[in-house]
Amino acid sequence: MPNDEKLEKLIRLLIRGTTEGKIQWEYGNVPRSRIHGTDEVIEEYFTTTFKEQEIAVFERRYKGFDAENEVTYWTSAECIGFVANGEITWETDRQPLLSNLFRVAKESAADVDGILDSLLK
Repeated sequence: MPNDEKLEKLIRLLIRGTTEGKIQWEYGNVPRSRIHGTDEVIEEYFTTTFKEQEIAVFERRYKGFDAENEVTYWTSAECIGFVANGEITWETDRQPLLSNLFRVAKESAADVDGILDSLLK
């Protein structure tokens, strides 16, 4: 199990690098093995390469179950994962900064700053 402090430090570095424009994210294709045969849905999947390691950030939506009311509902979690040969080799959703990383990765992939710059010229 990875050290939470190291993972938090990596996420902070990715957020800072992205907001400073040093790290660029791209829309990616979700690995087939990650979504086939499951009830999970991954609509937004972003990747970057940081120090020769491919990293993915994505939101997974999945069904939860409320045992008290015996009802199923949809919920979601932002995740970070390491990618090798097009497959996610490790992932986690247990970091509070993941929603911030997901947001800046999405803005980077959409080139929000570039679009705003062109519209405001």
